[in-house]
Amino acid sequence: MAVMTGITFFVVFLIVPERGLISSLRRRRMQKLSFTEKTVLFHLSHHEGELDEAGVSTLRHHLHREEAFTDRILRRLMRSRLMESKDGIIRLTRIGREKCRKDYEEMFG
Repeated sequence: MAVMTGITFFVVFLIVPERGLISSLRRRRMQKLSFTEKTVLFHLSHHEGELDEAGVSTLRHHLHREEAFTDRILRRLMRSRLMESKDGIIRLTRIGREKCRKDYEEMFG
């Protein structure tokens, strides 16, 4: 009886939609991605026009993340058409500037 109660508790602990371990890990992963994407957009917006601050290698250095993770974030932002890369220099698109402005107002406005 006690074993079944323990097993039931453990299964519920894992799969509860709002507070389970699986949903918590998933939520943290999505927050990490979202935060890093916003950080990149804010960085590019702040340094718009400065070629030395808009390079891929510079972003990797400033983010203090693994190279694979940084490349993944940059690909996601390019797929979303929020930024574009040309000759190793990254620039925000019009859509990226609007999203950056909206996120900034949402956070601080």
